Amino acid sequence: MRLASAALMFTLGAVSLHQLPALPPGEMLFLLPLLGLLLLQRPGTARRVAGLTVLFIGLGAGWAGWQAQAALDRRLPAALEGEDLWVEGLIADIPRERGIRTGFLLRTQSLQGVPGDRLPEYLRLSWYRDAPTLRAGQRWRLKVRLKRPHGRLNPGGFDYERWLFSRGVGATGYVRDSVDARQLSEAAGLAALRQKLYQRLLGLASNQPTRGMLAALAVGERAAMEQDQRDLLEQSGTAHLLAISGLHIGLVFGFGGFLARRLWHCSARLCQACPAPLAGALGGLACAGAYAALAGFTLPTQRALLMLTVAVILMTGRRRLPPADVLGVAVVAVQLWDPLALLGAGFWLSFTAVAAIALLALDEAGFRWRRLLRLQCLLGVALFPVLAQWFGQLPLVSPLANLLAIPWVGFLVVPLDLLAVLALPFSAELAARLLAVAGSLLNGLLQLLDWLLWLPAAAVPELPWWLLALSLAGAGLLLLPGGTPGRWLAVPLLASLLLYRAPRPQPGEAWVHILDVGQGLAVAVETRQHILLFDTGARLGPGWNMAQTVILPWLRARGWRALDALVISHADNDHSGGAATLGDALPIARAWVGEPLRGLEAEPCRQGQRWEWDGIEFAFLYPRTGGLVGNNASCVLRVGSAGAALLLPGDLEREGERALLGQGEELGADLLIAAHHGSRSSSTAAFIAAVGPTQVVYSAGYRNRYGFPHPEVAQRYRERGVVAHHSWLSGALSFRLGREGLSTASAERERRRRYYHLGK
Repeated sequence: MRLASAALMFTLGAVSLHQLPALPPGEMLFLLPLLGLLLLQRPGTARRVAGLTVLFIGLGAGWAGWQAQAALDRRLPAALEGEDLWVEGLIADIPRERGIRTGFLLRTQSLQGVPGDRLPEYLRLSWYRDAPTLRAGQRWRLKVRLKRPHGRLNPGGFDYERWLFSRGVGATGYVRDSVDARQLSEAAGLAALRQKLYQRLLGLASNQPTRGMLAALAVGERAAMEQDQRDLLEQSGTAHLLAISGLHIGLVFGFGGFLARRLWHCSARLCQACPAPLAGALGGLACAGAYAALAGFTLPTQRALLMLTVAVILMTGRRRLPPADVLGVAVVAVQLWDPLALLGAGFWLSFTAVAAIALLALDEAGFRWRRLLRLQCLLGVALFPVLAQWFGQLPLVSPLANLLAIPWVGFLVVPLDLLAVLALPFSAELAARLLAVAGSLLNGLLQLLDWLLWLPAAAVPELPWWLLALSLAGAGLLLLPGGTPGRWLAVPLLASLLLYRAPRPQPGEAWVHILDVGQGLAVAVETRQHILLFDTGARLGPGWNMAQTVILPWLRARGWRALDALVISHADNDHSGGAATLGDALPIARAWVGEPLRGLEAEPCRQGQRWEWDGIEFAFLYPRTGGLVGNNASCVLRVGSAGAALLLPGDLEREGERALLGQGEELGADLLIAAHHGSRSSSTAAFIAAVGPTQVVYSAGYRNRYGFPHPEVAQRYRERGVVAHHSWLSGALSFRLGREGLSTASAERERRRRYYHLGK
């Protein structure tokens, strides 16, 4: 079996392990390798191939499972959640200040109540209001309150728990008491150097609109980037250019190797001592290593550096290996170094790019520009299935945008940026001039990308597994050499990504989706041809709200490009925080509000407003008049089919519930979204009796500070035999209202359950 085939089997085993809802017992991980060894003992070529296949799949699954269990063991014990604990550790990265909050990553050295062998590698912490000026590399002793890693889980949304798990973050939380916090040592080491460089670069480029982008390309910190710049890069499919990863390390490797090789050729004595190709490869590695250090040796840069090292070792040896074998050894080496790398999109997106650039850089004939351009075009299209699966949209302009942006950034902006870093210790004026030129080039690129956006991004619904497999097969065919039989099939197979349409309800049926927005509310109601959104979740900070992180990705996953109706129950942030973002992002045919909302053109909701979509009736039951403020101004919406109904009361409290009961409206509903997230101020016994739900949903955050749902409220529903659902525990919830009644809930956490997701 060739090395490439063995590596493929090893990776297949690891990928399969990461799809499991729970890890198998430790002893089970040895069964497949043992079975493979037993098959190898039997004579025959077929049994030998089968034995090697089973052996390497088993080794991949066993290694991934062993390391995954070790990572799970380093999570915060459930018994310590919500307790005040003392922790000591180093600030591992540049802290980010957002208003009254400073967020930072702490590499733990000790944690009260946790033995050393179970110590979380990292904690993600927030320090509110009276935080001192924090510096990367400082060592602190802090009193903190922690919880286990937990994130919102929605179709099309970012899996925050997977992201935390893959980076060794064993708990999140906040600094409990600033008075008792004690700094144990000053900032030192690589992290401190990176923050100094970051601040110097921002200062020298203070008059440039692209200063945040320049800092990001130099040291990998993107906090200072403008939101409109982020949006432009995302819409054009070029956002990866600002995250120092495989592409950047590969470009620096190729550029440094090219220069080292040319310089080495200038001396015959040096060429006799060491061949120029080897000297160039080692010089490229040195440059790539220095750039990775500047970026803080993040996991993506570590993986890229390791891949390049393996490629150099294997391809500069006396025995030349086929490129596929070199790549196979590199991908296994990355998994041995970082066993959880497969959980991130970066592994899949960057590996091909780095490997391709490395192979081009090591080619004895040097770079072939026509080949490089062809490679970029093919890769841009071939990566469509991966982009669709991970990000839910395909910027159709991406191949063209990247064709221009990658050399623009890689061969012009990055070298100037890094030269400015090198010039800083000697001449701040020279560094500022270099940054000015690099900034002008970035400005020009942004203008060009903005012009290219006449071709919009194509929203890709969540794909069934069989269609994803077909599109991946198409990508594989596209990358085969010209003249390969059947290569033309790549076009229809990849085009299927754009032709697929998500399923829709039948006439007379409504699909109700309670999105997981943490402490807040966002409910989508789909009919055959229409969609309504009730509330938009919270705004958590500048450029950070539930519309961006949850609702818009969900709409893309379901294939919706506009809203037929938007209802904002009232003006509280946890219900209205994403309204402005939605209004900017997509067309909204009609909007209603319980209270006036700045930046949103809408009419007030009033009792008696009714309409019908595709056989589904919608009716506002409250309020009867205007002038109300706060929770009791909430719009109350009833959605009914021939066999079931949904009631959405917003944050209505006791007074509002009494007023609603006195209006004489039909309140009966099978599904009820608990008013005010299950607060004690709502869900009176009389209200619950009038609605008569069979199922209730509490839309609240994990371990929220209000303690929602309140035990008394939960008890009232239990006494009436109402089935309760919690969004933090279930993720997004989906129900069907049809002629046959209300369906059983479909929970996103059950549908996508993986071993690293937090259980009950």
